This record gives sequence, structure tokens and C-alpha cells, in this order.
Amino acid sequence: MTASEFSRCLNYNSCEKVARLFRIEGAKPSVDIVKDIAQNFEELNIRWLLTGDGEMLDPEKMPRQEMEWAIGQPVP
Repeated sequence: MTASEFSRCLNYNSCEKVARLFRIEGAKPSVDIVKDIAQNFEELNIRWLLTGDGEMLDPEKMPRQEMEWAIGQPVP
């Protein structure tokens, strides 16, 4: 996914906010970007996004079919 495509997923008019994260070494996302990611990707585990701890996807927020696809096996 390009910075432009990701920016569209976040409903941004421009990709500049996201593109700078890749252009500037050591750049970190603003709180606003993290908030927008959390709001637009509800199945994403926000703890994982912020710390790297735990699973990337929150199974409680994922539709069953998507969860089965993500883990590659049926969910009980």
C-alpha cells in the first residue's frame, strides 16, 4: 500500500501527513494519525500499534470470517 492509498483510507485530502513518515528518518506519527488509524481500522489492536505487544488484530472486533482468514483456520 502506498502512502497515497493509506492516506485515502484515513480520509485525508493529501498524502503529506503519511508520506513524511517515510521520507524523514526517525519520524513518528502524530497522535492525530494514530487516532485516525484506530478509528478507520477498528479490528487493529491499538496496544500492538503503540507498543508492538500482543496480536496485531483484536479478535473481539473482527468479523468471524475475517478472523478465520487471518489465522488460517476455523474459529470455534
